[in-house]
Amino acid sequence: MATIASFYFQKVESILSVINFSISFIGPEGSEEIVDFNPFAFRIPWVYGTKIIQIRNAKGNVLAEKIVSENSPVVTVVYPNGGEEIYPGNCTIRWNAYDIDGDKLTFDVMLSADNGENWIPIGMDIKENAYTCNMRCCKHCTGYIRCTI
Repeated sequence: MATIASFYFQKVESILSVINFSISFIGPEGSEEIVDFNPFAFRIPWVYGTKIIQIRNAKGNVLAEKIVSENSPVVTVVYPNGGEEIYPGNCTIRWNAYDIDGDKLTFDVMLSADNGENWIPIGMDIKENAYTCNMRCCKHCTGYIRCTI
């Protein structure tokens, strides 16, 4: 049996958008075991004007809530940032980042060897402002490094 839950995008008191989804709390392969934890991930479109994002259960009870900041965090790749020659072997990618609200930041580092058409994750959920990786894939390519928050 699936439990319906919803993402609510709100201004302070008015609802801007609702996106429903189903999630099961029945054990694997239909077993009768009831679980109380089930991780999920969704990519959902941003709704302009959103100040609060809530996840509510089918009865409308708030399960989780996030206040949306007016201030976006900023990240700038320091090295390599253009023109450097990177050879196969270990390379430490560095960036500067800040958030005016003081939110804790985590980063994903990606590499593109085709002018930004496709991005390959090389480091995920990084809590520092540097990441060392093996660039053995960079024998003969011109690439881009992207660091996202």
